[in-house]
Amino acid sequence: MLRLLLSFALVATPLARGATVERYALVTSTGRIGTLVVTTEGRAVDVDWRVDDNGRGSKIREHIVLGPKGLPTSRVIEGTSTYGAPVKETFSVADGRARWTSIDDQGEAPAGDALYIDNRGSPWSYLHFVRVLLGSKGLTRPALPSGTLRLQKLREVTIGSSKEKVQAYALWGTSLGSPPLFLVRGTTLVASVSPYAVLTREEHAGRFAELSGIARDLNAELLRDLARRFTHRPEGPVWITHARVFDPVSGTASTGKNVVLYRDRIVGLRADSPPAGATVIDAQGGTLLPGLIDSHAHTQDWDGLLDIACGVTQVRDPGNDNASLLALMPRFDSGELIGPRVFPSGFLEGKSPFSASGGFTVQTVEEAVDRVRWYADHGFWGIKIYNSMPPAFVKPIAEEAHRLGLHVSGHVPAFMNADQAIRDGYDEINHLNQLLLMFVLKPGEDPRTPLRFTVIGERLADVDLQGADFRRLVDLMKERRSTLDPTVATFAPLFVGRPGKGSPTDLPWIDHVPAAVQRDRRTLVLDVKPEQYARYDAS
Repeated sequence: MLRLLLSFALVATPLARGATVERYALVTSTGRIGTLVVTTEGRAVDVDWRVDDNGRGSKIREHIVLGPKGLPTSRVIEGTSTYGAPVKETFSVADGRARWTSIDDQGEAPAGDALYIDNRGSPWSYLHFVRVLLGSKGLTRPALPSGTLRLQKLREVTIGSSKEKVQAYALWGTSLGSPPLFLVRGTTLVASVSPYAVLTREEHAGRFAELSGIARDLNAELLRDLARRFTHRPEGPVWITHARVFDPVSGTASTGKNVVLYRDRIVGLRADSPPAGATVIDAQGGTLLPGLIDSHAHTQDWDGLLDIACGVTQVRDPGNDNASLLALMPRFDSGELIGPRVFPSGFLEGKSPFSASGGFTVQTVEEAVDRVRWYADHGFWGIKIYNSMPPAFVKPIAEEAHRLGLHVSGHVPAFMNADQAIRDGYDEINHLNQLLLMFVLKPGEDPRTPLRFTVIGERLADVDLQGADFRRLVDLMKERRSTLDPTVATFAPLFVGRPGKGSPTDLPWIDHVPAAVQRDRRTLVLDVKPEQYARYDAS
């Protein structure tokens, strides 16, 4: 799903007597991808939220009735989520009890003055949270279904050509890290900014670079403080003692030797004791693993903490917002922020109504080849080709990338098969579905929509993976030394996730995260009907 920490400001237009309409544009580095319209008349609020990004995006309508204290007494949310799953969610308050229902769950609790965190609603929730929290004691309120929402006051920033001063806040309680960042004038919400997407009134729609830059700086300040609190740099070697050392080559673990580190490298495996004055970490019999590698991570600033906490010390980033990633990587590398080493692939997309945002979108092969050179000049490890790239562009793009020593990966462009992409220069195909679409798509079907997901669930069970056609593809990959980045954990929620249950891949950790995150992961992703479950399981 889109990880949007939204930025918006208010534009109020009068309608009928007593009614106003507020309009917002959702913008990324490549332009506008969505709209939010909020119509208010008295205590009634109607919301229309639409996103179109690479054939994906929420389409949500809401009707809200506010009570005397400005809190919803009724809220109805309907539409479709990012990948097309139906959304039907309600919230109500009566006789002091709050009740909520969705396709995926239901619950109730004492209402009090708590703020309800919806599961699949629009960004209206963020506007509402900020307005209420700014008038709350300690900028804090209890949340439903559980938890607490809190605004943290940051610092003043300036925006626009007039250098208007606004106050920045972070909102805690809706996610694992990565708090939404809001800019406020007095008690009026002006904007909420993210390095990757902003939702803004028209007067700021052309200021994505400025607003995303503010978000990068604010996030860096928050993360820099955490790095100061949780890290230190030993002056000399570090000895890790009493560990079971796992060897990934042999698949065995051994004891009796100490691991010696200096700066950011393992420099020895020693049986002798640490010298006097050495920094020693006693593993107390725990198992020591080499750093893990995340082979497919669209890295964002707050991901670094979670990566290191999970033992991930290296990630391959297959496409991102270029300015944000190039600003983030040196902060990780220097230790200013906590995070892994990043090996980036530059995102290349063709121009079409389905174009994805991020990286560069090109219209000619000459422009595409020039962008490959830009990525090489900026230290990228590879390039990633995306869905709307014209198939005829792939070979010259790959030839130039290989000439410059870059790795070539990507989705298979629409109306091109995986075998041709490999012959034209792909070193790697991203995602299992991109490899398999050639076996399940019918002539003329366009995979630049959620069809590229649903067709796998509906038809893959009929494909003979031991048959001659599939074996020819595997043999071609072996011949060309092309690889597959399957991202199975990403697809599991799409195909085998069920309403209220989520995916089996989430079971080890799902009960240990905030309620809002649990609800999100236990929500249906695709529009899969109960009668289709067996078919999707088989695929």
